[in-house]
Amino acid sequence: MDGNPDLHLGASFERFLEEEGTLDAADALAVRRVAAWEALQEAARLKAPGRSRPQTGAAGDAVGTGGPG
Repeated sequence: MDGNPDLHLGASFERFLEEEGTLDAADALAVRRVAAWEALQEAARLKAPGRSRPQTGAAGDAVGTGGPG
């Protein structure tokens, strides 16, 4: 070795996946996992103490806003 600990040896993981023919599938899976994680984070944020969503009536109007119904 050259003594350079940051030296990358061999092909990149992305290139490996491309050579194996699985890069597109791996990318799609990663996008789905990130989207799911973001959705969970948003759900947790909305459930956080002190954070409430407006209640809606049967017509979908916020309760107590003077909307129709």
